Amino acid sequence: SVAHDVEDIDGFLGAMERAARRLCVAVLLEVPPPYEVDALWPRVHGEPRATLPALPEFLALQLARGRPCEVRLVERPSPPADPAVLLARARRMLWVREGSAKDQALLELLAESRPPAPAPRLGVVSWVPPLSSTPP
Repeated sequence: SVAHDVEDIDGFLGAMERAARRLCVAVLLEVPPPYEVDALWPRVHGEPRATLPALPEFLALQLARGRPCEVRLVERPSPPADPAVLLARARRMLWVREGSAKDQALLELLAESRPPAPAPRLGVVSWVPPLSSTPP
């Protein structure tokens, strides 16, 4: 889903609805991405992370827009436990360059023992665009 990063989400959804013939579908995480490293951001960068919107905010927006939705929650597998894969993902999600001082801080944080975050569910949201005459 692009909804996590779209600044003018109302304009985007309006364009989506105008282009749709009978049904609009959006897929969003139930928690803000990147959930795996959110707790690490302030410790690596020394400042709070701006939180992205997720499924609850999208549903609130849809209600405010007068768009009743159907929501299906889909379980996802847990992220891989391979330390090299986790490190590469953390670097990418935290915008940390390998070998930098922030990378060293990240390596130290990842060395701390803590259970991995469970994978959040995906919310598959569907609704009939307002100009559609065909039910889903």
